[in-house]
Amino acid sequence: MADNLYWVWLSECLGAGSRDLEPLLRHFGSPFDIYSADESMFYRIPGVSEAALERLSRRHDLDAACRIVDQCTVSGIGILCYDDSAYPERLKTLRNPPAVLYYRGKLPDWNAHVAVAVVGTRSMSEYGGRTAYKIAYELASAGVLVVSGMALGIDSVAQCAAMAAGGETVAVLGCGVDITYPPAHGTLRDHILSSGAVVSEYPPGTPANGRHFPVRNRIISGLSHGTLIVEADLRSGAMITAREALVQGRDLFAVPGNVGNFHSAGTNELIHAGANLVLTAKDVLDNYSFLYGKMLNLPAYHASVLHSDVDDAVLDRYGVSARPADFKYAKGKKAAPPPAAQPAPVSSPTAKPSSASRGKRLPGEPKRSAEPKAQSRPDASVPPDLPEDCRAVYDLIPDDRAVSADTLAAAGIAPAPLIAALTRLELLGLIEGLPGSLYIRTGD
Repeated sequence: MADNLYWVWLSECLGAGSRDLEPLLRHFGSPFDIYSADESMFYRIPGVSEAALERLSRRHDLDAACRIVDQCTVSGIGILCYDDSAYPERLKTLRNPPAVLYYRGKLPDWNAHVAVAVVGTRSMSEYGGRTAYKIAYELASAGVLVVSGMALGIDSVAQCAAMAAGGETVAVLGCGVDITYPPAHGTLRDHILSSGAVVSEYPPGTPANGRHFPVRNRIISGLSHGTLIVEADLRSGAMITAREALVQGRDLFAVPGNVGNFHSAGTNELIHAGANLVLTAKDVLDNYSFLYGKMLNLPAYHASVLHSDVDDAVLDRYGVSARPADFKYAKGKKAAPPPAAQPAPVSSPTAKPSSASRGKRLPGEPKRSAEPKAQSRPDASVPPDLPEDCRAVYDLIPDDRAVSADTLAAAGIAPAPLIAALTRLELLGLIEGLPGSLYIRTGD
């Protein structure tokens, strides 16, 4: 319990998504040693940010950590620390592993499963929901651990399927594990807790916040051998998970959709950029059958194919709603028609473009030059043979501040090429990714 206290203290000092944990442990040895260190020792430790050193040198109050540990004890919430034997080894390979994971339910044996993250849009189509369910059901039947975010849409359908198949699933939240988010998924959460686990980097009582979800996505992909994107538009949060999977060196899979379909634009872009195309669960299982064949039950997979279609009773049992509200999956029932496409608004000649549309290019419109911006100073560290697409992305990142992936995308670069360029620039050491999908130049 005492060890947990110092791990929680360190986690709170660093904050979610910090890259400072491992260099600190290499330098000091343990959270207790970090806590006990004299202020003079927090000076220019290799690999540790100045902001983290400043916080650590001044924050020696354990009251907040004590309250968190006490709340976990009272509420039956587990604390999984970085040095715990049950801590997932795959997370330790990340550049920014969580110091602590809070959890409820039963943690799986991480090393005994092939784990696959199944994620996608919250606004799923009939096609997306049906495909997510069938693939997740068959993966779970084969013994795959299905990891997702318990979100509306694809995530929740995939986790329903895993449980319906008798498999295990883990939900990674962007809030405390004592918070039900989304609120409509209380029944789903309870079912997950009965056979799997709900985990979070955020301490109990932390409310859901939009900034938390991009940070938690690295844990979804980090816990998994591979990430499967079933349906995602270009701005879906699942595209952030895809980027994290690439940066982490994980396998990336995507299910194709109709060309021109809004819901599948992101997955189609990922496939075009090199993601593994998936039509059935077998396309994922084949990727792991050689190395992890003993972990997979392929006969059970083959048997599951005959009864892996979704129906309303399954979703109702787990308290999951499809979208739109009157949509029906059950065999023999006519599915509700998809929402009618809305005509693009016609702007008056005198109307000014909205802030949301500035910098974006309409389909069929020729590329426009980016708005004038401060010129970046020449950087001698940039290789002269840097590909043009990478150079274009690099030039959009200012010298003196971080910029978000959304801002870069607004300059007219499609998500898949943007992900590929950002990944290559990070591998070359020219930029650094920060929590919240922010990027900054590494400097001279």
